[in-house]
Amino acid sequence: MRYQGMPVSVGQISRDIGVKLTTKSPTLTTHEIDPDVDEARDYLMLDLLESQKVAKIGFVGGVGSATPDDPRYNLTDSPYWTDGLRVVFVFSEETIALDEVEVFDWKRLYQKYE
Repeated sequence: MRYQGMPVSVGQISRDIGVKLTTKSPTLTTHEIDPDVDEARDYLMLDLLESQKVAKIGFVGGVGSATPDDPRYNLTDSPYWTDGLRVVFVFSEETIALDEVEVFDWKRLYQKYE
């Protein structure tokens, strides 16, 4: 996958807070995740911005929002909640100061291809 000729990487992040037994894994164990998955996303975002290699940043809709009162569940039945947004980065080989990082409307860009 490419965006304006550059390779695109897609990832997911969560913070492990323990281990639990499960029959949904061949090893019978899995990592328990912090249910506030946006906190891990935001930590990654801030860490990458501090690297001064982010040229642009934006957000795109994902799975939809979920609250602590009405969470979603992952494949091993661990609850999580989210605002439903995914962060999108465009990286640079040049050093980019924090006040020079561009914010782009990824949703608007995406909608023209729908």
